[in-house]
Amino acid sequence: MSRIPKLLIALLLLLSLASCSSDSGESGSTSQAPATTSGAVETTAAGETTLATETTETTQTTASDAGSLGIDPCGLLTADEITSATGVEFGEGTLNETISGESQAACDWISTGSEFATAQVLILDAGANAFDSNKSSSEDIFGLTTESVDIPGADRTYATAEGSIVAMDIGGIFVQVAYLPSGPGTVLDATVQLATIAASRMP
Repeated sequence: MSRIPKLLIALLLLLSLASCSSDSGESGSTSQAPATTSGAVETTAAGETTLATETTETTQTTASDAGSLGIDPCGLLTADEITSATGVEFGEGTLNETISGESQAACDWISTGSEFATAQVLILDAGANAFDSNKSSSEDIFGLTTESVDIPGADRTYATAEGSIVAMDIGGIFVQVAYLPSGPGTVLDATVQLATIAASRMP
C-alpha cells in the first residue's frame, strides 16, 4: 500500500474515533465531532499530497489548553525526539482543535524541511472499547493487518499501516501514535520508539 492511501486511512481512523467518542455520552450541543475540513488531505496542483492544518492564532493552542482529560498530548513527545527517531526534522507540536474535545485530545507535528511528514499523538478517554473498536475497524473495515508490539507500560497494543500507527490501551485510555512519512516502506521501528516514549509519560 502506498503512503498516500495510508495517510487517508490514518486520518479516517482518527476522525471516526472522534465521532464515536462524541456520540457516546456527549449531548448534541457539546459534540466535538469534526465539522470542517481541518486535518484533511489536500492535493496541490503539482499533485503533492499534504495535510491541511489551520494557521490562525486560535488553533496554535498551547499545551495548557489541552482540554479536560488532564493529559496534554503535546507533552508526550518533543520535536527533537521525533526528529531523532525518524531522521526527519520536525517543528514543535500544536494541539489539533478539530479533533480535540471533552474526552479526547490530539497533537500534530509537521516536518520543517523539503520532505513532508507528519506525526500525531491522539488520546481518547473512552475505556477499553475504544481500543477494541479501533482495532476491529482497522482489520474489518479498512482491511489492514495488525500486530502486537512490545510497549512497556501499555496493557495492550497493536501496530498497523506498515508501522505508521501504533495504538495502545494504557489503563483504559486509548493512546495512538502515528508517524506518516512521504515515502514508502515500513516505519515500525520509529513509531514504536515514539510510542514507547509517549507511554512512559502517561500518568
